[in-house]
This record gives sequence, structure tokens and C-alpha cells, in this order.
Amino acid sequence: MFDKNKCSQLRQKMTAALKTVEADLGIQIKVGNMSFSGPNVNVKVEASEVSADGTVETPERTRFKEYCELYGFTIDQLDATFTDKGQTWKVVGIKSRAQKFPIVIESPDGRRMKAAVKYVKAMLAWKDHTAKK
Repeated sequence: MFDKNKCSQLRQKMTAALKTVEADLGIQIKVGNMSFSGPNVNVKVEASEVSADGTVETPERTRFKEYCELYGFTIDQLDATFTDKGQTWKVVGIKSRAQKFPIVIESPDGRRMKAAVKYVKAMLAWKDHTAKK
């Protein structure tokens, strides 16, 4: 029977086992959500291409390239950084199904958050304003 502990162990083993596949194919594989019921578990696995410069082409990154203009951004603002309250953030994508907080930002330690369009635009504009002085 699967439980939380067994799923956690399964995630660790799958992640370790998939490292060789990642290296062989030049991709990134992420073990996602798991749902279990009795003797069965469903696992979401997501694979993304890795570009020559090492950038992982996540679905959020791809969506930013496709839809940035609908949100009032330019393609150049992908990977743009800004600082808020001493923390540096990088624009890494769009979650198009998230209405209130569709922009995905990432801290240097890899922590990701969703943010409002208005907030990110304001922070990028403020960065540009302070850089001109």
C-alpha cells in the first residue's frame, strides 16, 4: 500500500534514476505531483529541453515567449531581473491559467513564486528608471 512516506521514497529514487537519462538526452526531467490510493500511485513526469547555454525550456518559459505581448511585456523581458526589498528576482515565465498572478519569478536560490502583471511591470520599470540615473 502506498502512503506519503513511500511516495517520498519513490520520488527520491525516480529522481536519482532519471539523472542518467537527463545526461544521455540533454534534457531536464522533473518528477511532479503524486496521488496515491491503496496499491496504486499516479506520478506526473515533465521533461524539458535544455538549450546550448544551459537554459531549461520549461512550459512557463515557452508560454512567456508565445503570450508576453498579451500581458504587455516584450520578449526581451524574459530573464530580466529586478530587486525588491533586497531580494533579486528573475522573470522566468507565464502561467496562463493563473488569472491573478500569472507571471513566474525566480530567486537566485531557485525558489519560484507567482506574481501579478502590474507588480512585475512596475518593478521592471523602476529598475529601468534607477538604472538611468
